[in-house]
Amino acid sequence: MMKIHSLYLVLSAGILSVSSIFAQDPVRDDDINGDIAFGKSELSAGDDLIFPIGDHSYTNAVDLILDNPKFTIFSKMLRETGLDTVLRSRDSITIFAPTDNAFEKYTEAEVAAMMKPSNRDKLNRLLGFHVLPTTLTAMMLTEEVTAQTMIKDLKVDIRTRVDDGDVVLVVGGLAKVVAADVKTKNGMIHAIDRVLFPADNKSES
Repeated sequence: MMKIHSLYLVLSAGILSVSSIFAQDPVRDDDINGDIAFGKSELSAGDDLIFPIGDHSYTNAVDLILDNPKFTIFSKMLRETGLDTVLRSRDSITIFAPTDNAFEKYTEAEVAAMMKPSNRDKLNRLLGFHVLPTTLTAMMLTEEVTAQTMIKDLKVDIRTRVDDGDVVLVVGGLAKVVAADVKTKNGMIHAIDRVLFPADNKSES
């Protein structure tokens, strides 16, 4: 399987390393930011539905992800860090949820390294980069913006671009939204096709 980049190569070569991913301070309660931020998304799920058709407005966003077989790796990370409990208690969130396909760019060993107990605090921080502390729909995300994540010192760029005549949303410099505006009891879910890393977060021109 071809990998877009290996987590074991150095950042100076243009590739993200495990050490650079987990070189930041752990997330703590006082790192959580409650301020509102903006962004945008576009539905492009194709024939293979990522979320079942129906009303999910009575389901917690976290539970909808945990129960979906297309998010098994992201779900496992949420459970192992305890962030599933933290996010389940939040009243208003937006989650950019990487599908299992997003993790195919990495080997099983690389994913396992991310979930080692010794890297737990760094994984908390990485997962927090995928969550905004407010509910944002596609209509609210019509401009190119930089959105505050749940980690106080981390913001994520949200840009639109045209691919093969279709307008798509790009989050964090590389990830495309592949299913947008999944409304839940406590927020919104937008599925993405790549894992978000702060080092990749560059504005699209």
